[in-house]
Amino acid sequence: MWFWLRRLIGFSFGFGLGFVLPWLVYLDQVIQARFDLSTPAIPSRVYARPLVLQSGELSLAALKAELLLLRYVSDAKAGAPGSFSQAGSSFLVNVRSFAFEDGMQRARRVLLRFEDARLVAVKDADSSAVLLSWRLDPVKIATLFSDGKNSAERLPMPIEQMPPLLVAGLQAVEDRNFKSHYGVDPLGLLRAVWANLRGGGLHQGGSTLTQQLVKNTLLTPAQTIERKLKEMGLAILLERRFDKKTILEAYLNRVVLGQSGDQPIQGFPAAAEFYFGRNLEDLKPQDIAMLVGLLKATSSYDPRRNPENATRRRAIVLGQFLETGLIDAGTFEIAKTAPLNVIAKAVAARERYPAFVALVRAQIARSYDAQALTSQGLSVLTTLDAQAQERAEAALITSLNAIDPPAKGGALQGAMVLTENATGEIVAMVGGRDPRTSNFNHAIDARRPVGSLLKPFVYLLALSDPAHYALGSTISDAPLDIKLSSNKGGGNQRWRPQNYDRISHGDVLLIDALAKSYNLAA
Repeated sequence: MWFWLRRLIGFSFGFGLGFVLPWLVYLDQVIQARFDLSTPAIPSRVYARPLVLQSGELSLAALKAELLLLRYVSDAKAGAPGSFSQAGSSFLVNVRSFAFEDGMQRARRVLLRFEDARLVAVKDADSSAVLLSWRLDPVKIATLFSDGKNSAERLPMPIEQMPPLLVAGLQAVEDRNFKSHYGVDPLGLLRAVWANLRGGGLHQGGSTLTQQLVKNTLLTPAQTIERKLKEMGLAILLERRFDKKTILEAYLNRVVLGQSGDQPIQGFPAAAEFYFGRNLEDLKPQDIAMLVGLLKATSSYDPRRNPENATRRRAIVLGQFLETGLIDAGTFEIAKTAPLNVIAKAVAARERYPAFVALVRAQIARSYDAQALTSQGLSVLTTLDAQAQERAEAALITSLNAIDPPAKGGALQGAMVLTENATGEIVAMVGGRDPRTSNFNHAIDARRPVGSLLKPFVYLLALSDPAHYALGSTISDAPLDIKLSSNKGGGNQRWRPQNYDRISHGDVLLIDALAKSYNLAA
């Protein structure tokens, strides 16, 4: 008996030394080489100029258009930042907070009164104090990443700034023993196995938050025993290296909660903006529950594609919040019946207006290196007017389609640059027929002879001197023969321009020369 027991103990010890110990050393090296819990690179964001809410300076149509671009949601009480309500000619807007160049503008409920579709009064909705002006948060038009593909939309923040309901609710739903286990929860694993046996399928995974973090950052999603064993080993080693707060904060900031094209939405702060157009700290209990519910199956519970599934899942999560005492019964009933209130269209566009953003990239590259732009979370405030940009795009597309319809090929290209007359600031730029692609920016990359494009400016200069020129003035369209300055090598070159029809028309009216684009007259 003792003989076999000693052999079993010896075998176990040898197995541990020969296999388990090297395996743990290998996993520890994996963590050292590939796992970094320092603050990840935060891409910079590019914004349009904000709409100023000022009496006499704003039309009702402009306000509505801006709120649409900003994805503000209609709410009878305008209770949360990023919402508004309308009552007749008055608007109540809960303006989001934003860090402008002159300091942080806090979230504020602003009451706007219009007369004859023009803004006539701006007040603080809570104190009734008159405001000379207030700014809406600007429209985000781009996110600057270090590479062109597979970069995640993220907005990391310290766990102390996150809503307590999110921090506690995540643990209540995903890992109730998080504070006490060592990376792997044997009891939770047994409960999951028992639930799956009773349910006749795979209904619970039994993974801890630490295991999920390991799986999302170090391993492939393959469902194999080898991967699961690696996941458990790495989770145990991770818990030995880092404290619970660090692991939980990393999970909250790194878990993928959605997808915008090839761009993952990483972390709860970015997800709050992606789904609700609001800051994480401004979310209501039902919003937090919806985001936590996505962890079970992001695609199945996507509130835009599967609103009914998302609503059912949210109710289950809210029930777990209630069960663990995180919310009371009254809050549960209100939250359970509340609409999802997700914005209709995602706001995580990598580049909303690529032609203008290309210009911005070129300009800011003179002052900031690429590493700073793609990792330090800078806010780049620009002169772009989002409403003017939308109108410019529509105008160019309509004009090109009229000249060269898509049904006949639609190959004709065009570009448009719109500037402020007084300052020269660029407020809109359209780079081509398809404004949302960045294959080629005809506005700044095209290099072609300007030719007759200069003629309107020549005539404009002439007409600015009414003592000598008017549209009815007579000007000469006679032939020209001008000797050019000699080059260093000598020569006797002459310049003899011609009209397109190779005919000189003598004396003509200025308006006719302009309309018919006569070269000699110009």
